[in-house]
Amino acid sequence: MMFTSRMTHLTAIVLRNRAEAVAEELLRAGVVQFSRLAEVSPSLQARLQSAGVGAERDSLAEVRRRIEGMLKLGGYPLPTAAGSQLAEEPLDVSAIGENLSSLNKDVERYRKRQAELQQEINRIGDVHRQLASMAQLGTGAIPVDLSEASSHRFLDFRAGRIRTADYAAVDRSLGRLTGMLLEFGRDGADSLVLVVSMKRNSAEVGKILSEYGFTETELPRIADDAGDDALAEADRRLSRLRAEQAEQNEFVKSLVGERRVELERDWRRVRFAELVLLIRDQTSESNHATVFSGWVPVRQRERVDAAINEAAEGACVLEWHSAADMEEVGASDPPVELNNPRFLKPFQMLVTNYGVPEYGTIDPTPLVAIAYLLMFGLMFGDAGHGLVLVLLGVIGRRWVHTPNMKKLARLLTWCGGASVVMGVLFGAYFGFEIFPAVWFDYHAVVAGHAQAGAIANLMDILNLTIYMGVVVIAAGLVLNWINLTIKRDWLRLVFDKTGILGGTIY
Repeated sequence: MMFTSRMTHLTAIVLRNRAEAVAEELLRAGVVQFSRLAEVSPSLQARLQSAGVGAERDSLAEVRRRIEGMLKLGGYPLPTAAGSQLAEEPLDVSAIGENLSSLNKDVERYRKRQAELQQEINRIGDVHRQLASMAQLGTGAIPVDLSEASSHRFLDFRAGRIRTADYAAVDRSLGRLTGMLLEFGRDGADSLVLVVSMKRNSAEVGKILSEYGFTETELPRIADDAGDDALAEADRRLSRLRAEQAEQNEFVKSLVGERRVELERDWRRVRFAELVLLIRDQTSESNHATVFSGWVPVRQRERVDAAINEAAEGACVLEWHSAADMEEVGASDPPVELNNPRFLKPFQMLVTNYGVPEYGTIDPTPLVAIAYLLMFGLMFGDAGHGLVLVLLGVIGRRWVHTPNMKKLARLLTWCGGASVVMGVLFGAYFGFEIFPAVWFDYHAVVAGHAQAGAIANLMDILNLTIYMGVVVIAAGLVLNWINLTIKRDWLRLVFDKTGILGGTIY
């Protein structure tokens, strides 16, 4: 655990007709970092050819993205990676594509209506904003005397009569532009209406009105509350349109939800096949054989060896070489694996956020965990607040789905636990001294009336933090010396600023 995992290099030659089965088993194992043969033996690579599966892999990737798009429309997270049982099911990409096209056709009807509603929302929103701005300026949303309305910069007002039976159709047609009708009276079979629209659409609005026999009348004086009525009507229309849009969205989610199980199953199968082809794309082939090449953790060697032999039915040749052997032939550096227990994974995330240790050097994750929790506890030492962090971390682990967010939630739980411990030692509970301090009374020290002890004033707290910083930096120097010794970099070990000489001066 204190060092990066030891790696060994695998070169496996299998019959070409067993290459896919071997690739599936290696994918299930999930412990091989594949590399191209050219990185190990350029001369041998020159006599072989690539597997040539790029086009097929791109086709599968396109199908996978279509499935992901459908799941996203339904508001569902991506499923987990493919399981070992999926390869046993035959994969019919054309059938999956037809099912996706059928579902997309159904979804598209609702999506098209959503787009139309959004356009109408935007148009009514334009009118609403102009009416609201006029009201805010104190001029009224609609001029009392419409003869003055022509001076408005953006809005166009028209008064007239139209058949009551055509009112809904005209209003609907205007809604497709940037306009709406307001009825302010009736005269027999006609409705007396006010047309409010954007001036940029005046020509189109006039054409629609003329088609429905709109008769413009003398511009009347509008009641003082007409502006408020217009704003209220615009608000009502926007609310109705948004409600219908949300309803269309629920229809889409319902359609996808009915097919969710099938979509997730297809996604896993396609993803599994795609990853198998990704492995095959790293291989080299002759007319009869396929060569796999990659790095494997030493502790997984027997497992991988057995898996390949079983998948190839014994028709294979395996060669294992140490990292030192591969270095002699000028191969690429082995990959780095940090093999920490699960409870240290959140702190491993902190380490890799700054950089990955070199192969064969010390993995600082355990020391980082200790130092991080200790420093966090000292800075945030309150049992009550720490308990809140613990609860947030526990809730987060249940609600988040991505691996990194789960690690972050676990880190929050650990940090909250450290705060609880330090809060008990300091006697701090939501900022109050509810119970006596176990180590020293932090509140009494800050207030200046602490009793005699190891920590009796603020300078003692400052000294504690300085000593802790010295210990952390010194530990980092020692780890660096060990790593330089492992790498046999004697010059840097002695003379570098983080070497023995620099550390001694420090």
